[in-house]
Amino acid sequence: MELNITRQQVCTNELCFNQSVEQSLDFDVNLPDYYGEIQKILRSSLVPRISSKSVSGQTLTIDGNACFNIVYLDENGKICSYEQMIPFAKNIDLGASFENCNISAQAKCSYLNAKASNQRRINVHGVVDIQLRG
Repeated sequence: MELNITRQQVCTNELCFNQSVEQSLDFDVNLPDYYGEIQKILRSSLVPRISSKSVSGQTLTIDGNACFNIVYLDENGKICSYEQMIPFAKNIDLGASFENCNISAQAKCSYLNAKASNQRRINVHGVVDIQLRG
């Protein structure tokens, strides 16, 4: 009987940090003149996306944008939709300096409240949860 031993290198990753942070988004949406006036809001959504992430010393910077979409009835009873991109940035203090750290960031909307303050303006308050692993 013959025994062959093969040796291979295995790459391992160490978990440096695992945390969840919140980014609040408060903004107003003004409808353009060529859109119908708001009579009733049917549905609203906020879809966040992470565009970049970088570590500088002990600070992690997350940049992204959120797509706000609203579906409403206008004064004639037609269903209308409007969409607007909202940029956001979040700086997080990591507490220690991490070299060559591979960062994974996922964002989701955890809270959204959109209400019409008048027939052309919408007040929006939302919260985006960002899950970080590195």
